[in-house]
Amino acid sequence: MVKSELPAELYRVAGVRALDLAAIEGVGISAHTLMLRAAAGVLLTLQSKWPEIKQITIVCGRGNNTGDGYALATLAQSAGYVVAVVQVGSTDGLSQEALQCLESMRAVGLHMQSALEPIDNAKLIVDALLGIGLLRPVEGEFAAVIERVNAAQVPVLSIDLPSVIDADALNLLAMEPCDREDWVLTPHLGEAARLLAISTAAIQANRFAAASMLQQRYSGGTVLKGVGSIVTDGSLPVFVRAGNPVMGSGGMGDALTGVIAGLIARGCALGDATRMGVCVYANAADRADRAARDGERGLLARDLMPHIRALVN
Repeated sequence: MVKSELPAELYRVAGVRALDLAAIEGVGISAHTLMLRAAAGVLLTLQSKWPEIKQITIVCGRGNNTGDGYALATLAQSAGYVVAVVQVGSTDGLSQEALQCLESMRAVGLHMQSALEPIDNAKLIVDALLGIGLLRPVEGEFAAVIERVNAAQVPVLSIDLPSVIDADALNLLAMEPCDREDWVLTPHLGEAARLLAISTAAIQANRFAAASMLQQRYSGGTVLKGVGSIVTDGSLPVFVRAGNPVMGSGGMGDALTGVIAGLIARGCALGDATRMGVCVYANAADRADRAARDGERGLLARDLMPHIRALVN
């Protein structure tokens, strides 16, 4: 069997950690060697998937995933790429192997920067922020950087587990557009801009038109999320006034998906399920916000569940 006929397997975080451990302790491959191999594999993906792009921004953070990013920066520069490396947070606490990759990167004249402008000006972004070290909802500086990456209108390639929200399907769809009548797309501003290949400013200038354009291009149901979400299935768009900033935290998009999918499973037509789902979700967020005695900061998707149940009943 030739390599191209082998299955493309997808592993959960625990599986990836087990494979790393087996390679290091079972086979005797060093963690540093694994970083170099990961970087070489990512470089091959860049060259095959985006051969026309020769300028990349690598966003690094913590853990061995960041070591992969440093190693990639070194290899990419040697391969003729223009490379910018953005460091989020301190390098204190990095493993010896990651620091070794950092020193190799510095040895070829590449240096990290904390300024975020390379993200805004990027042609392609490589996510080496957290990887399988992502164990809890992202907050603070890392959350702000992830939002910045999500708002960029460029391809994003993640090394192992993506740090940037659960939207890879929409990013892939933007690169290879198709339409279906039986799906619901729920993009935020940056994702909508990528799906339509226009600027975020153009989306903001006429959000109703943008929502209609998304539905016409991709069919099915569309939820353009934002301050006042817009819902359309090809009929007259609906503007949902309910909602608050709580809805921008990690896992909230999954909650919305679950509500809509649950309504469809109960027999609702796709358009009705999408409209009702957004209304239930947004009003549940408002109820959770009002019920929080200590303010909205720290509210999680699970805090919406009692209110969603009450609203659907």
